[in-house]
Amino acid sequence: MGCFPCCFKKQKAPRQRRRRDPERLSKSSEKFNGLGPSDNQIVQDNKQRVNQEKDIGRDFFQKSQYADAVRAYHNALRIHFELGSKLILVYPRDDYHNLSAILYANLARCHLNMEQSEEGMEFSDKAIKEDPNYIKAYVVKGDILIHQADQNHNLDQATQAKDLFEHCITLCERINKENDFTSQIEERLKNANKISRILQAEIDFTYHSDVREQFEHIFAKLLENPSLEERDKIEKFRGHILHKLDMKLENSKEIMKDDDTPEYLKCIFTHEVMQDPHTTKAGHSYSKEELLQHIQVNANEPMTRDFISQQQPGLIKNKALEKAIKCFLAKGSIC
Repeated sequence: MGCFPCCFKKQKAPRQRRRRDPERLSKSSEKFNGLGPSDNQIVQDNKQRVNQEKDIGRDFFQKSQYADAVRAYHNALRIHFELGSKLILVYPRDDYHNLSAILYANLARCHLNMEQSEEGMEFSDKAIKEDPNYIKAYVVKGDILIHQADQNHNLDQATQAKDLFEHCITLCERINKENDFTSQIEERLKNANKISRILQAEIDFTYHSDVREQFEHIFAKLLENPSLEERDKIEKFRGHILHKLDMKLENSKEIMKDDDTPEYLKCIFTHEVMQDPHTTKAGHSYSKEELLQHIQVNANEPMTRDFISQQQPGLIKNKALEKAIKCFLAKGSIC
C-alpha cells in the first residue's frame, strides 16, 4: 500500500496566542523595576544603619582615632554588602556602588594617615572600581602616591599623582563641582608638579655629577703626557665641557632648594619633614627613629644636652605636630 500524498496529511491547528493577565504583568514589572513598600523600607533601614556606622567612623577620624574609624567603616561595609546582596534586583544600582566607593575611600584615607600606604592604595583602587566618577577616590589615591613619592624619592609615583589630580579637575569640570573643591585639587596638582620637578632635579644632579667625575678622569689621562699644543686644546675643551656640566648642576641645585617646608616641621637630623614626631621632656620634637639612634649613642637631648636614659627615654608622641605635617603634605584635607 502506498503512502498518502502530502496533501492528505492531518494539518495542525494554528496555535492560539494566550492573553497575559495585565495585573500579573504589573506585579512582575514591579518586582524587577521598582520597589514595593516592604522592599523600600528595608532599603531605607539599610541606608540608615550604614550611615550610622559611617558617621561613627567620621567622628573617630576627626579625633585622629584612625584604627577605630577603620573598624566603623568596615562595619558599615559589612551591613551594606549583606543587605545589598539580598536586594540586588531592587536596590538602586548607582546608589549602591556610590556608597561602597565612599566607604572604601574613607578607609583609604584612614590607612594613609596611619602610614599604611599599601592598604590605602588597595582601598582607593576599590573605590574607583565601584564608582569611576567618584572624585575623592582619585584624590586620596593621589595623596597616597605623593606620600610614597616623598618617602621613596620616586619620580614615577609623583608623575602618577599629577596625572590623577589632572583627571580630577577634568571630572570636576564635567559635573560642575563647586569651585572650592576644585581649588583644593589644583593646590594638590601644584604640589605634585613641584615634587616632580625636585625629584627630577635630584636625578639630573646625580647623573651630571657622575658624568663630571668621569670627564675629570678622562681629562686627567689625556693631560698626562701631551704636547704643548695638545695641552692647550685639551684644556680648552675641558673648560667648555665642565662649564656646561656645572651650569646644569647649579640649575638642579636651585630647583632642589625650592622647598617651602616650614622649619618647625623638619627634623634637625635629616633636614626633611619629621617622620613619626616624638617630643622629649625638654619640649623639642624629632623624628622618632633618628632621635632613638641619637639617644643610644649619646644618652642626651639633642638640643639641650640634658641626660636621657637609654632604657626609658620618656618620649611622647606629638600628635598635633603629626597632624600639622599631614595637612601640610596633603595641602588641606577634603575627606
